Amino acid sequence: MSSYFNREWLMLYHGSTVNVQFIDLSKGKDYKDFGKGFYTTSSKIQAEKFAKLLARRRKTKGYVSEYKADKLIEGLSFKEFKTADIEWLDFVVFNRTHAGKQHPYDIVIGPVADDDTNIVIQAYMNGVYGNPDYPTVKSYAISLLEPENLKNQIYIGTDRAVSRLTYIGGYVL
Repeated sequence: MSSYFNREWLMLYHGSTVNVQFIDLSKGKDYKDFGKGFYTTSSKIQAEKFAKLLARRRKTKGYVSEYKADKLIEGLSFKEFKTADIEWLDFVVFNRTHAGKQHPYDIVIGPVADDDTNIVIQAYMNGVYGNPDYPTVKSYAISLLEPENLKNQIYIGTDRAVSRLTYIGGYVL
């Protein structure tokens, strides 16, 4: 079982420019790492950084919404990527090039592709890479991502998974 889910409950955080008390999966954006859905993290600091980044870009306030996740994966289908590897890269690229939800999972957990990694992933998708020291273009792209430094994201993709989250509160940054 996943190291993130080996307890009865877990705190999750969502950084945005709005406080999200009621999760509406239809408002998720297409072409995201794990598909259209609701994205959280187990790191309050990461959620705050993301909310601040969005707030700066949109010239507004940033918010962090907090949720308690009870028995998050019990009875649900989930996929966990423990690191950014070739399987993760293929999954992210596929979801970034196809609209909607392209997999059967209620929950997906794995490394987040932040602004720094987006450059590498976009270059990979555009066929930029090739290095004779690496056996494949994919392995070269993975090496550039520095997977050991990536933070987590927890994708919530179905109403069944949303029902495991209890809104605790939110705050403005």
